[in-house]
Amino acid sequence: MPDPNQTATPVAATRPDPGGAPLQSGAQARPGDPDARNELGNSLLALGRPEAAAQCFREAIALEPGFAEAHFNLALALRSQGQTGAAMQCLRQAIGLRPDFFQALFVLGNLLWDAGDLADASACYREAIALEPGFAEAHFNLGNAARALGDSRDAEASYRRALQVRPHFAQAWNNLGQLFKDRNRIEEALECYGRAIEIDPGLAEAHYNIGVARQLDGRFYEGLAHFEQALRHDPSYAPARWLHDLSLPILYERPEEIRELRQRFGVHLSRLIRETPLDSPGDRRRALSGVASTTHFFLQYQGQNDRDLQREYGGFLQRVLAAGYPQWSSRPPMPALGPGERIRVGYVSSFMRDHTVGQFLLGWLEGHRRDRVEIFCYHIGSDTDAVTDRIRARADVFHQVGGHLEAAAGRIAADPLHLLVYTDIGMNALASQLAALRLAPVQCKGWGHPVTTGLPSIDYYLSSDLMEPDDATAHYSETLVRLPNLALHYTPPPLPARPLARPDLGLRADAFVYLNSQSLFKNLPQHDDLYPRIAREVPHAQFVFISHSRPAVTARFRDRLARAFDAHGLPADRFCHFTRRLDFQGFLSLNLASDALLDTLEWSGGKTTLEALGCGLPVVTCPGRFMRGRHAFAMLRMMGISRTVAADKDEYVRIAVRLAHDPHLLAEMRSEIAGRIDRLYRDTAFIGALEDFYAAQVRAHRRAPHPGERP
Repeated sequence: MPDPNQTATPVAATRPDPGGAPLQSGAQARPGDPDARNELGNSLLALGRPEAAAQCFREAIALEPGFAEAHFNLALALRSQGQTGAAMQCLRQAIGLRPDFFQALFVLGNLLWDAGDLADASACYREAIALEPGFAEAHFNLGNAARALGDSRDAEASYRRALQVRPHFAQAWNNLGQLFKDRNRIEEALECYGRAIEIDPGLAEAHYNIGVARQLDGRFYEGLAHFEQALRHDPSYAPARWLHDLSLPILYERPEEIRELRQRFGVHLSRLIRETPLDSPGDRRRALSGVASTTHFFLQYQGQNDRDLQREYGGFLQRVLAAGYPQWSSRPPMPALGPGERIRVGYVSSFMRDHTVGQFLLGWLEGHRRDRVEIFCYHIGSDTDAVTDRIRARADVFHQVGGHLEAAAGRIAADPLHLLVYTDIGMNALASQLAALRLAPVQCKGWGHPVTTGLPSIDYYLSSDLMEPDDATAHYSETLVRLPNLALHYTPPPLPARPLARPDLGLRADAFVYLNSQSLFKNLPQHDDLYPRIAREVPHAQFVFISHSRPAVTARFRDRLARAFDAHGLPADRFCHFTRRLDFQGFLSLNLASDALLDTLEWSGGKTTLEALGCGLPVVTCPGRFMRGRHAFAMLRMMGISRTVAADKDEYVRIAVRLAHDPHLLAEMRSEIAGRIDRLYRDTAFIGALEDFYAAQVRAHRRAPHPGERP
């Protein structure tokens, strides 16, 4: 699934009508009449002639400098020409002349929104509402700003006030649905989208959002049908086109479906690239809204080499961003590094919080030598917590730039960075868009999402030497940098003093509990047979899976697993248990209550494997072809443990079975883990190598400027 968060475009204000249907002849008959010049300007603006209209408004202002409406209309003409700064100045003049001019405040708020200044935009909307409490569009846009700033409660209140003023405000119903979707309350979201469509059957955005909600519920093909419906109402609605062509299921029903949908993705991607013009401002706006709607996150969970598809999309993404933001499309020069100055490194992430990516980034920051690296952090997410505070404390400069592309890019580009590192390209649409720009002389990808970006604008992929196979360079469009060991500076969490017992977790007291702690979508259908094959040899086995946040997705996986057990003549319900989603202490308790961890094939566990090993769990793994399938293998290798590493699926089953039947082996494995676990923690070797790499890049780029570098 892609990331589908929809930021609504602010509603345009209605221009004040100073009276009459202006005609050229009437204006000519009253050459010294400012109203006549204003009327003519309105007519020209309506005819799509903003330059001529602006001249008329200037003439009206020259005749009557205090003509607030003419200043306002001049702002509209300038805005249509892309002269945002001049338009804002005109609006402020209009407001100064007429402090109750709520329409001018509203449009000023919209321009501030476009510039990424959501706080000042919100202030303008509030002033407009104070002057005109029944201004539904202002309530609506205030809700949009609150949502963009991460304030869901204020956003909902604003949308509901807009609906009190105008109950048939379809877009407000749609955006209220978006809030419910953000909260994972899909049924309530669907009800709101349905209300929007009842009011405006042609509202493509609402049809699109229904499609997104269906796919979040695991109903992939229903989602495609709704995207098609959105496109029937508005063929130019880019988010629906992008998701129709590039979205993929959360789960696959059968291996053949992976091949079919991968082929579909490739065909549609090539067609989308061919049929997406970038010539006009409208073309570029549509393309930008399309790339903002998806990351094709689930492509990487098909277990294939994604380099060529990633490179095809990455080149396209860079062209779209360069067309929209040419000022950030060429490489900036490498800043000088004066005596005593530190290397300035920026880190960009939407997960600077309690998340796997945030925890791994925090480890890098805590490992850095403060006398060598000056740390700049750019949090492009809205959620914050205690981990955010720790990241902020480790940074020399911390910016929470939010989810607005222009504001984030401008903030990053303004800092004189030597290198810029992105942690979650491919997980977040904004991160991918920013990474397609050239905001620093050297740009790198950290392994928060361990797949090549395909972006020409990303120079290096920072990876783990132990996790990469021998032929790893063939998997990346970037230059691969193999940092020592795991490329992690990991500090283990304290274990719960009073962990939950098996009965509290729904586990059988007499079972040999095999834990699968990965997201359900990491389990591919061609490997479902592992579980019944083990169960056939271990009658007292209990396989534990963690439920998906959407019950419908869990149900689909449960049904798929049941078919695999049926094929072996076994009842899945007897062997498989789906635990509720747990808080972190509950998750650690689940690990402590289990007997072994069964690693997923093709995409291995990362942080979850570190946590399982910290709880003493033996880990059965089968290293895959790509780095993302070799996390657990690398950890065991670093610990000098090989007895639970399988060469193929048959050996994987044999190891899992032997652990259940050989208490001596199980005890030996637990003892080995306990004695060697510290080898995984607080590794500083890779930090030194990382900082050496940073320093080498600064030296190399200062000696030899890159072709096409900005002066």
